[in-house]
This record gives sequence, C-alpha cells and structure tokens, in this order.
Amino acid sequence: MKNKYGKERCKCGGYICPYINFNDMGECCDCNKPYIFKDEKWEKISKSEFRVKFREKLIEQQKSNLKLEGDNK
Repeated sequence: MKNKYGKERCKCGGYICPYINFNDMGECCDCNKPYIFKDEKWEKISKSEFRVKFREKLIEQQKSNLKLEGDNK
C-alpha cells in the first residue's frame, strides 16, 4: 500500500520517515537529517528550525489534550 508520501529518499540514499503523530515532519532513517512535508514534497530544513516547529506542534497537541481532559470532567 502506497502512502501519500511515496518512497522519497534523502541525498544520502536513506528513506525519509515521517513521525507517527506529526506526519508532515520526518527524518532520514540513515543520516537523521530533518525534513518537512511542504507543497506535496519533502524539503530539508535546518535542525534548529525543525526543533522550533516540532516544539510548536507538541505544545499545540498538549494544549488540545488538556482542553479535552477539562471537557471530560
């Protein structure tokens, strides 16, 4: 089964693997270079930019989880 990301590869030859909870962010399975899925293709970004975007998404997810917990009480 082919996913929407296809079988794109890094310059080193390794596959780009998306994160489970953040499908638009991923890393090369071999050299760990960070990538972001943008405009229907994977683009390499700097590690510092990747960390910032990852933290932003993580904070968003945590806020939505806290909001859901508050609604269930």
